[in-house]
Amino acid sequence: MRRIIVITIFIFFSILYIKKANAEIKIKSFYVCDSIKYPKYNFGFWFNNGKLAKVYKINQKKILHYKIQYFNYKHFVNLKIKEFIGKDINLIEIDEEESIQFYEDPDGKYLGGCVKTENKSSMTCKLINFDLVSRKKKPINC
Repeated sequence: MRRIIVITIFIFFSILYIKKANAEIKIKSFYVCDSIKYPKYNFGFWFNNGKLAKVYKINQKKILHYKIQYFNYKHFVNLKIKEFIGKDINLIEIDEEESIQFYEDPDGKYLGGCVKTENKSSMTCKLINFDLVSRKKKPINC
């Protein structure tokens, strides 16, 4: 009986840890953010340790990238990218849903969600697909 209780407690805390880890915005990882309602706000990003990020965007079939500074708080990351996509963005970790969502700063209007990608090429491919779908074209195979 004691063994079952210990195993149950271990499994419970493991599940809690896994849920938190899935929603965490990780440094040195590539992400792509998609806004179905507002496709002009689709972008990809890569965080570096030094509070610098590289943000990628498709503009007129070209992939543009900018280096920006970001501000990391306990539960969200603020990207100052108004000159780049037209809005400053807050990335917020939603632990219950195991997702990362982005909102307009400072109004808080929901814009879309972000997913982690394996590398720069997969992030770029997803950005291209988001652009193609927004222009009512067929997506490519990544």
